[in-house]
Parts: sequence; C-alpha cells; structure tokens
Amino acid sequence: MCPELPSFIRRRKLLFEALRLLLGGAPHEAFDRLSDPILSLSTEADSLRDRVLGILCREAARLADDGDQQQASRYLDRVASVDPLLAKRWRARLLADESAGVERESRERISAALSGVLKTLRKESVPEEGAAAPAFRLILDDLGEYLVPLHTEFSLGHARAGRSDFGIMADLEPLHARFYVQESFHGGHSWRVAPLASAALKLDGRAVGEEGATLSPGALLALSPRVQICVDGLGEGASSVALRLVGEVECEGATRLLLMGRGSAGELTLGRGGSSSIRVAALEEELRLRLNEERTLRLRSTMPLRIGGAAGAEQELDGELSIRVPPSEHIDVLVGESCAGRPPYGVMLAPLTPVGGAEPGPRS
Repeated sequence: MCPELPSFIRRRKLLFEALRLLLGGAPHEAFDRLSDPILSLSTEADSLRDRVLGILCREAARLADDGDQQQASRYLDRVASVDPLLAKRWRARLLADESAGVERESRERISAALSGVLKTLRKESVPEEGAAAPAFRLILDDLGEYLVPLHTEFSLGHARAGRSDFGIMADLEPLHARFYVQESFHGGHSWRVAPLASAALKLDGRAVGEEGATLSPGALLALSPRVQICVDGLGEGASSVALRLVGEVECEGATRLLLMGRGSAGELTLGRGGSSSIRVAALEEELRLRLNEERTLRLRSTMPLRIGGAAGAEQELDGELSIRVPPSEHIDVLVGESCAGRPPYGVMLAPLTPVGGAEPGPRS
C-alpha cells in the first residue's frame, strides 16, 4: 500500500488543480476541489473560492437571461452553501422585473465581460507551441504563491489585450509598464520600472518618466487608480525584490511577484532569522534559492532535501539541487525531516500554466 501524501502537499495540489479548472472555464469542478475539508483553514483557498463564487453568480445571471431559471437556481444553491447572503442578493436581482431595461442591459454587460475574461484565461492557459514560458510559480508552505519572471526585462499590461508578458484584468494600457534590471556605476544591480507608450506611472506619488525609476524597498508603485503595488525589500544590497499587489487585483492568478536577480547577488534566504530575505518560522536552518542565467533554480540547505518521485518514492539529496525552470509539471521539494508531528517544510515549483491543458495525475 502506497503512503499517503503529506497534508501540506495535498493542499498545494488541490489549490493548483482548482486554479487550473477555473482557468479552463470549469468553475463547478473548481468549487468541488475547494470544498475539500483539508483546505478549511487555507487563506489561499478562501481567496480562490471567492473568485469561483463570483463566476458562479454571473453564470447564474447569464442562464436566467437565457430563460434557464432552473439551472440558474442550481448555481445559486451552490453559492448559498458557502455564502448564503451573496446568493440571496443575486436571487433578488434575478427575480427582479425582467422588463427593466437598465437591469437587463447591466446583466448582459456582466455576462459579456465574464465571457471575455474566461476566453482570455483559456487562451493564456495554452502557451504557443515552441514558446518558452516567461515565468514559473513558486509556492512556499504557509506563505503562499509567488509568480517568478524568468527574464530580466518584462512588461505588464491589460490581460485582455494579450500584448504584454503578464496581464492584469484592470484599468491598464495594453502595454503599460516595463520592469528591467539595470547595472549601476558601482557594479550593483537593481530592478527598475518605466512607463510604456502613453501609460502613466507614479512611484511614491511622483510621476515616473521614460528614464524609469528604481524599485526601492517600501515604495508604493501606482500603475492606475486600481492597480497599486507595494515593493518589499529582500535584504540589504540584494538585487531581488518582491512586488505585492494591493486589494483584489491579481497578475496571472497571483498577488505577488518575485523579481530575482541572477547569480549570487540575487540569492534569497528563507529562514526564521532576522537577516533572512523571507521570514519562515517553520525552517530551523536557512534554505537558499538562486536563479542562474541558464534558467536553473538552485536550492541549498544544511538540512536534507527530498524531491517526490514515482510510486511514492522519495529521492534523497545531499542538501543541494538544481531544477530547470519553468518545470513541465509541478515539483514537490521537502526540506528537513518530520519533527514532533510536524511535517518537513514544503516548496512547490509549478509551470505558469499546465502544459497541454492537463495536469499530471497524483502520485500514488
């Protein structure tokens, strides 16, 4: 009998599958994945579930407009099982006078917008043949997900336009901002941002010109009234920074981007110490992450590293490994050993989108 996967890996796998189903236009199936009791205390699952509930409500509106009241009611029944108040508000809305032209027009706009969003998400979930994915997902146990760009220069813009490297569904230009690494006169490297075309940017309230501005720790970058980004420093002198989207805005399904410098200057440390780039209380010893020019992510620790293998086997490593990024499927890395009933620390690497639109099956 094959051993059961640790609970934190099962949580990550369920969240990844739910996001894949949502991007594939299957909110019902995503809802089922998110209903698993193991996700009951996961804030990531709560956030993703809110997105699914919103889509189910809008699908109910579309069905009601098409005359399928019975199916619309079933959709809202599912919503009511999690958020009765939200379902009640949408039922009242759908039961309103159908002859009210303003209300009907509003619902039609919502339905059309939803259709466009899902169409865009489906298009983004299937990369062009032969094209290299521009990023990968780094999921840290207890901390959540980061989107990690692989280029030292990339663009952000409106997702629906499909012209930028990474898209945000908000009030942005098709190509809005350029992020890039610049080497200073003194030999250091820093991440900078500059507007593209007619876009406007503000950093700490000051307009950013075409010459760009450095993303300093603690700064607030405003791409538009709705899209604001906090810049989190990752250690003194480090050429890596984290970008944290404020509010309910997401970039490719993530609320944080990890901009890693290359080589030793961009190396990050995860640990409980105050000097760590990212504080992780569950790590007794530091875990180091380095993104190299040849697109490999190097992990090092004094603790043992294990990577999941076929048939439930685990490959024991000597505290160091290199993984080609982006990975073709999700890779689970266990750091350290189980102690006092606490599982090893978990790190997951995943592709930006499932290759071929299919997620590999669970390991036995």
